[in-house]
Amino acid sequence: MKKIAILAILLSCTLTLAPGTSAAWLYCTETDPMTGGVTVMAGTWDITNDDPVATLAIRDTPQDGLSVMLALDRGCIVGDTVAIKFDDGKMAVLNISQSLGGCGDVVFLDPQSPDLNIMDLVLEIEQAQRILIQVTLECDGLTVYEFNSADFDRSKFVVKR
Repeated sequence: MKKIAILAILLSCTLTLAPGTSAAWLYCTETDPMTGGVTVMAGTWDITNDDPVATLAIRDTPQDGLSVMLALDRGCIVGDTVAIKFDDGKMAVLNISQSLGGCGDVVFLDPQSPDLNIMDLVLEIEQAQRILIQVTLECDGLTVYEFNSADFDRSKFVVKR
């Protein structure tokens, strides 16, 4: 069995995944002890190979609102866009912004992208069976990550404010 940590982004949630097992969505809720604000997260990792290296996460915080992130265990995303495709649909190009650290291992899919806004993006994730995200990596060039979205359950991603 391989222990997969869905980064610090998904709070302190971890899940043990057997090799060859389809990735499921993990849901977390955390209350800020200072403000009482509630953050909810949902995340899954790529099923491209037996060694997942990418995490797709949806987060809703009182401070920042709704966001969708892509995080890599290895590699650095370069450029300012990614391509995304749901099931056999049309490819869309999304602007990205890097996390404050700026090293390109965590990027936010921009809610103001011309092809897809943040609410439409979350709706597409909810309705899709699979998601393909193509990024440009600093050393490897164009790379595609595949995510199983069939298990995403919007009822588990609810903010109680």
